[in-house]
Amino acid sequence: MRSKCLFLTSVALFALLWSPLTAQVKFMKVDLGKSSVSKIENQNIPGGDYKHFELKPGETCQACIDACLRDPNCKAYTFVSAGQQGQYAVCWLKSSVSSYVNDNHCKSGIKTFTHEGSANVQDDGKPTMSKNEFHDLPGSDYKTVEVKPGESVESYVNACLNDPKCRAVTYVKPGVQGKNGYCWFKSALSAPKYDENCTSWTKSYQAKDQDKEWPVNP
Repeated sequence: MRSKCLFLTSVALFALLWSPLTAQVKFMKVDLGKSSVSKIENQNIPGGDYKHFELKPGETCQACIDACLRDPNCKAYTFVSAGQQGQYAVCWLKSSVSSYVNDNHCKSGIKTFTHEGSANVQDDGKPTMSKNEFHDLPGSDYKTVEVKPGESVESYVNACLNDPKCRAVTYVKPGVQGKNGYCWFKSALSAPKYDENCTSWTKSYQAKDQDKEWPVNP
């Protein structure tokens, strides 16, 4: 008799928990922003390779760009012209970004994210800054600061990180725009441009368990 009562109690408890409200729980993926991939001529990005494939006859560097855009693990790519590593062109996808190296047989680019709206992904994640050497991000400047001798560039990178308006910062080394270096704060991201005098940091948004779906009450 006791076991029958326990069974009935369990059934009642399950029915209570599986109410229409619980059954209507929806799922939403966190939006980390729109991604884009640049293309810089005559540049190689050494290392960081996790995948490569040979392009079909007639395919161009755009096949590399499209593959990197589709793959969440891809942070950069290098396209090698036909005849250098085989009969056809080869695309190398990369999980990390290093400094550019001049190479007339290569084209390379990095993936960046443009996040529209708030600087935060609510409580699911927090922004971080990604460093890209030899990159300028033209335009969208809303503030510039002279970096005086003894000052740390990283302090201005952290200032961007904590400023909801800031999407990126570009540091121009001393002797280019004046005696000292300059930091340019940017309210939007543009396509990266190769410049040996610049280093840029872009703000990205990393959600916790970003590949999972998050339950949201209806």
